[in-house]
Amino acid sequence: MTRDASTLRGKDFLDYAQYMPGGFFIYRAGGGKEILFANDKFVNIFECESFEDFMDYTGGSFKGLVHPDDLERVERQIADQVGNSGDSFDYVQYRIQTKTGRIRYIENFGCLIRDSSGLCLSSSGKACCCEERRPEAQHEAGQCLSSNHGRCPSLAEGLFFVFAVDLRDKHYSTDVDYLTGLLSRPRFLLSADSCLAKAPHGLAFVWFNIDNFKVYNNTFGFSRGSDILRELASDLCSTFHGDLISRFSDDHFVVLTSWEDLEENIDASQKALRRLHKEAGLRLRAGIYFPSEGDDASIACDRAKIACDSIRRNNCARFCVYRDELIQQQQQKKYIVDVLGRAVEQGDIQVLYQPIIRILTGRICETEALTRWIDPEFGPIPPGSFIPTLEQYRDIHKLDICALRQVCTEYRDRKEKGLPLLPTSVNLSRLDFELCDIFSEVERVVEEFGVPKSMLKIEITESVHGEDQNVLNLGIEKFRQNGYEVWMDDFGSGYSSLNVLKDYSFDTIKFDMKFLSDLGKSEKTRFILSSNLSMTKQIGVQSLAEGVETEAQLALLKDMGFEKAQGYLFGRPMPLNELFALPRLKEDSRDVPYYDRLSRVELSNQEAMNRNGRDPIARVQSMAMFEFQDGRFSLLTENDVYRSWFENDSRLAAMRAGGLLNRDTALRRKFLAVIEDLQEGQSGGEFCIILWGNCVRTRITHIASNPRTGTRAYLMQHINVTDLPIHQGPRRFDENLKRSLEEALGEEIIDIGKDVKLPPWVMVNISS
Repeated sequence: MTRDASTLRGKDFLDYAQYMPGGFFIYRAGGGKEILFANDKFVNIFECESFEDFMDYTGGSFKGLVHPDDLERVERQIADQVGNSGDSFDYVQYRIQTKTGRIRYIENFGCLIRDSSGLCLSSSGKACCCEERRPEAQHEAGQCLSSNHGRCPSLAEGLFFVFAVDLRDKHYSTDVDYLTGLLSRPRFLLSADSCLAKAPHGLAFVWFNIDNFKVYNNTFGFSRGSDILRELASDLCSTFHGDLISRFSDDHFVVLTSWEDLEENIDASQKALRRLHKEAGLRLRAGIYFPSEGDDASIACDRAKIACDSIRRNNCARFCVYRDELIQQQQQKKYIVDVLGRAVEQGDIQVLYQPIIRILTGRICETEALTRWIDPEFGPIPPGSFIPTLEQYRDIHKLDICALRQVCTEYRDRKEKGLPLLPTSVNLSRLDFELCDIFSEVERVVEEFGVPKSMLKIEITESVHGEDQNVLNLGIEKFRQNGYEVWMDDFGSGYSSLNVLKDYSFDTIKFDMKFLSDLGKSEKTRFILSSNLSMTKQIGVQSLAEGVETEAQLALLKDMGFEKAQGYLFGRPMPLNELFALPRLKEDSRDVPYYDRLSRVELSNQEAMNRNGRDPIARVQSMAMFEFQDGRFSLLTENDVYRSWFENDSRLAAMRAGGLLNRDTALRRKFLAVIEDLQEGQSGGEFCIILWGNCVRTRITHIASNPRTGTRAYLMQHINVTDLPIHQGPRRFDENLKRSLEEALGEEIIDIGKDVKLPPWVMVNISS
């Protein structure tokens, strides 16, 4: 039978107190703060042999417990928390010195009892024996009638009942986090509520979360991950000294601190983590909530977490302050997850298509399928809202499979009607590979609708590197081995682009639109983009630039050698029938192998050839790619140097665009003689020409042939043999110099200036 607390006698209570999970003692609230009771665990903390030994060592007073340097602070904190506020609880930390001289740190949780509850204690630390000796005696106003003990402490004065723990042994208590030694979540919330009840103004809850921590654990092991958590806990304690700090779970930490130096302290903690683990790509996000009157700690922590979660995908944001709109976003997330099934069944999820063009031809060569959610109650829900939400709640595979079915359904319908078709890329989240057997799901849908694998491209975001590498790598390889192309989306948007290229095999890389935002303004951006593009070509991966909005951007991408482009310049996402109605020409699928080979040619950073074509002797200065069809040459693309030779005067445009090769000249005759003997992929036919006052060695390479159209593509490369400066004004390249060069080179030099009838102002710059 359970006793009512109001009838609990002193002896019973103190007997039970010995079994408390930690140190426990009782002392007077007033006067000399006399200690009335201490259980064995608390006596042991002071390394005393008995209660009497403990009382003798401490002087029998609470003041004798606390280190002298901490006493004034502790008494002030207790007075602030209990004496001045009318509350019953206090929480303080202080040092003690044990009987053997060791310094220990104590965490003290106290409760002040002011009224009589029938409990009577003696100053000896044992139950008062007055009722045992004189059971007929009356207890009045706290009087103990025992002649041995005199007056019992009046409960009207107040007694402090205190639970205390040695911080060294905190991990044995449920009040602390076993790994870091920080406060546990329940204890943090209890202590934070006490702080909020006194003075919420000037306080701030800060929620910390480590990005990419799961990846770190998977890569380096949980032991090293635990080391990071302990390091962060230690750093937070140093930075937010004296504040309440807790590890709520996993890599989630919460701090209750003041407004003062808040941003500086957050920044210091973030820098410390980056400094120690820069190579791991770890990032410390923070969310801040400033509590108001009436808030409780649990709600305050939730709101700080909401603020922190809101910048999960924003790599530039260090912290976020909570605002009410974030709650609305949370409600929207819940709605999205709750109604996804209904949206799929009722057709609220729709697929639109955005054209992808081949830059060399300007024709639409592929499309990307993009999902749109038209909710019957709220209207369009932005992809930036529902896609991250479904990833967060691990439902994204349901959306991706729904979109795939729509793409395959439209393919079958158009094929049955004899309408034109284009390959389409469909997006798969990295999580799809963990949430289901996504390969089998795709195969099932493709077989059901009879879609050739060449007509379906599998597109995965760069964030694939954020999860289990083995699961993802096996999934990607399974798609590629079974005839699917796999694309990587948003290359360059995260921290791990180069690792992604190293660890995974892709057929096409889509460069993130952020690269294009200042492409025309920043030489640094252009250099980085060109270098990445060169790298992809060298490993045999195709390139696609997304987010193209202007003709100037397109021209720059063509100069750099990008193969494909996508963006509002060519069309926004639209229904498939509208895309095929666009005036821009569509690519014939039979031409794809031809243009794919052309796209892999790099017009920059090429090594030149010497006379025998084996050893590089210089960098190629000028390169251009031409197509030859029905006896005529047309310029496909060129590098900057080739263009610069012809762009000084607009009247030379015809020469640049192939005019020199389409006139009956020695250069054309030489060119035709060379290409007649070249097989596809073969180089040869090196010869020299005099161009712009320079002796230029030329090499021709047959890149590819298109069997459908009979078109052949050739690469022309130039090296300036004489290394004379270009466009330095009139100068004489005389016959003696020409003959000397011909003897040195062992071949005839074609003098374009003598072979082509040009105006005198051009002749000056060419030969005379």
